[in-house]
This record gives sequence, structure tokens and C-alpha cells, in this order.
Amino acid sequence: MNYSHDNKPMILVVSHVIPYPPAAGNEIRILKMLKILQEFGFGVVLLINKENVSDDIKNKLKLLFENIHLICDDFDNELIPLNKPHFKNQLFPWGFLSKMHLNKMFLFLNSAKKNKAVELKKWFASDRLINATKKLYDKYQPVAVMVEYIFTSPCLKVIPKGVLKIIDTHDMFSRKKEQVIKYGIDDLLSCSRKEERRYLLNADLIIAIQSHEAQMFQQLAPELDVITVGIDFSILQEADNNKVIPGRILIVGSDNPLNKHGLKEFYSKSWPEIKEKHPGATLCIIGKLANCLQTDDKLVCLKGWVNDITEEYKKAAVVVNPTVAGTGLKIKSVEALCNGKVLISTPNGLEGIESTDQEAPYIVASDWTGFVNSVVSILQSEEKRTHLEELALKFADENFGKDKIYKQLKEKLRLTRN
Repeated sequence: MNYSHDNKPMILVVSHVIPYPPAAGNEIRILKMLKILQEFGFGVVLLINKENVSDDIKNKLKLLFENIHLICDDFDNELIPLNKPHFKNQLFPWGFLSKMHLNKMFLFLNSAKKNKAVELKKWFASDRLINATKKLYDKYQPVAVMVEYIFTSPCLKVIPKGVLKIIDTHDMFSRKKEQVIKYGIDDLLSCSRKEERRYLLNADLIIAIQSHEAQMFQQLAPELDVITVGIDFSILQEADNNKVIPGRILIVGSDNPLNKHGLKEFYSKSWPEIKEKHPGATLCIIGKLANCLQTDDKLVCLKGWVNDITEEYKKAAVVVNPTVAGTGLKIKSVEALCNGKVLISTPNGLEGIESTDQEAPYIVASDWTGFVNSVVSILQSEEKRTHLEELALKFADENFGKDKIYKQLKEKLRLTRN
């Protein structure tokens, strides 16, 4: 007999991401998915792999979901062994070193980095978290257990057969070497295809965040079911230009390393020429990414966090996504299209949402000169801008509505009721 409230079947979700209040793309997506599970008629049990969560956040989460548990909770008054990542600080003598000593130092540092990566990955599925998962399964008897990110998947090993085991991947970490590290951005969670496959095999169902990665996951683990669940946004019914500020360029993003890299490249290599070619241009940065740029340029507005992002989209003449690398789905690209904005993006920023229409609803900029030419072209032509806004809304309506985004997930979960 499955434990339920009001006869609702339960789904246990294990996550290190606190989904409220949502700021970063992964937080927004997780919150939306948890809410859609409730709309499907399931009760949500959320196990959060965090210890220092404020009472305010916990209380707000409890208003949204039936059952909230933190890893620091005592389950049935039994202590669960603590297993936190422990990274020792290393001190190195940086005096005169021979080439041989430098090579040895490099090998030592590389080994230390690998050890740190191993400890971090273990933290995602510590013995303590695995035990907590088992206790909550025993208490609630959920029909499905979903973990966020592949590294949490060892928690699924304690779930019995017959219960649907799901990994919500968010990213494909075996792509990090080619998509992240080669750009000089370190990522401790990069892994090999063989390692990623081991994590995947803990599950029955893999959720990819975009279609391109879904195909690669299916090739990596052909014996598993793979579905695509992107992110849904409220889609503007029609373009509204009443609040558009002529010349305003908008960039929205969190402060992750790839976003910071893209912003700084755009600011140094495209922005000066855009200002020169279109003197009325202004640049507005929204989100934590605004804290990553230091400038005295009076044409640049660093707004940071805002309560209502839709108002900022309404003011934008064009939205730019300058992120050149990364895995997963570029959620801010989707958000721009759903708000009926002209989107100019790198090819990477459009991965997984490519249009097959004869006329694309966005502009692809393959280099920084391409950004200059595309941005200036839109800022100088209201006709081009409004035409692309209409295409963006049409594309969003066809691809990012709830029914489209969650269709495959709804079908898989429907089978758990039978």
C-alpha cells in the first residue's frame, strides 16, 4: 500500500538544489517540475541535501509541497552518519623550482584536483543521504523516486525493483571536456562517458533537458528509457512594444563561469563597436551576472536581481545570449523567446531548441563581429524587430507550452498508476 495524502500517490525527489526562491535556471526548472507533478495528481516528498537552510525558506517550501525534509533532520530519532565533503588546504613551496620539480608539482596538483572531484561527487550521494532516502522511502512508499543530477543516482540503489527510478540529468557531464574545460573553465564534475554510464544505470528512466542530449544519452545507455523535459514558461499572447526602450540590449543570467566568460567577451569584443555604430544603444544586465562586470560606462546598467523579470523583457529591444560553451539547455534563450523578444545567440546558446522552420525565430551569431552586425541591424530596423518577435512567439507557442514540455513525463508517470 503506497503512503499518500488524500489517496494521492507519492513521488520522492532528492535534490541538492533548493528550488525556492528560484533565481538560477536549474532552480526555476526544478520548481516548475515539482509543481507539474502536483498538477498530475502526485504528492511530492522533497529531500534536500543541504544543512543550513533558513526557517523562512523552509516555511515557504512547506507551503508549496506536502513534505519537506533536510538531510540534517533526524529520521525516526535515529542519527544518520554525517558525510560531508572535506577539502584540505594544501601549502606549496613556490621558491626556485627546476623543470623536474615543476613537473612533479603539476602531477601533485592534478592528483589533488582529482581527489577533490572524487570527494565532491561522493557528497552528492553520501552514506547519510542514501540512508535518508531509504528511510523516507520506507515511510512514504512512493511510486517513483527522482534524483537531481547523475551524481545523486547512487541513492536509487536502496529503492526496490518495481518502483520507477528517475534521474533528472540537467547536463551531460561527459561533454564537459569539449564544451567547458577547453575554454579554460575548470569543472570538477566533468566525467568520462564510462563514468556517466555507471551513474545512469542506477535508474530506469533518464530525463534529458534537451533533444540533442537525449539522443546522446540514448546512445550511451540504450537499455534505458530516455525522455526530454525542457522548461515551460508562460508565453506572451502577442508582442507588446509599448514599453520597449529603443536601443536597449538585454543580457540575463546567473553568475556561473560560462555566463561570466560570455558576458566579458561580448562586453570587450562587441559592445564598443555596437556603441560606435548605433550611438543610442544601451546595455542592461539582469541577474547575479550583473555582479561580475565592473564598468564606469554610463550606457551600461547593472541591475542585478529584480522582482519581475517580465518587465525587463518588455523594455528590451533585443536579447543577447553570448554564452559560447556549456551543456544542458540555455534556459534564458527559451525565456527570451517566450517573452516574444528578438534573440541573438551563439550556436551553443540555441542547442536543443533549434528551429526546423524555413525562417528561424532567432539570429545565430557565430563570432563577436556577428553579434555586432546582428544587434545593430535589429536596433536600426523596427520592421525586422517586430517580424522576429512574431516568429519568436509562434515558435514558443509550438515548443514550450506545458502540454508539449511534459507530455512524455506525464505518459511515463501514468504507467506507475497502473
